[in-house]
Amino acid sequence: MSIPDNLITRYFELITDLSNEQLEKYRLDLDSGSVNPRDYKMALARTVVNEYHGIEAAMKAEQDFVNLFSKKLLPEEIPDFNASEGESIIDLVVRINYAATKGEVRRLIQGGGIRVDSVKIQDVNDAVKYEGKESLVIQVGKHKFARLLRST
Repeated sequence: MSIPDNLITRYFELITDLSNEQLEKYRLDLDSGSVNPRDYKMALARTVVNEYHGIEAAMKAEQDFVNLFSKKLLPEEIPDFNASEGESIIDLVVRINYAATKGEVRRLIQGGGIRVDSVKIQDVNDAVKYEGKESLVIQVGKHKFARLLRST
């Protein structure tokens, strides 16, 4: 989804075996605005994943993408990490390798890029707070999720 709209047909041309007629149709559709570029980006992703991993993997990847980014659902598979009550969010994110440095985590927090149970972390001094729960889900950026399990 992150490729520029003006490169969609070029990607189709370079990495798929679409016919010249189909490429031209896509180009005309995009130029006229009669189709949402997102739809062709989804088709491109589906085509590439299908080519290398099969149709089932392509359909699953598409559904996972829709669930995560359109429906804002959690991914099906989230890695588990132990975390103690009171552990610094900054230390935790570096420890689980979701950021390389504490400075990077601070910038993510300041930019609104870290959430715990869907609540944006706003204070760089925040710590893990289970508040009666046995687990939490932390999201770092758009793509990284982890389930935090209460450790004793």
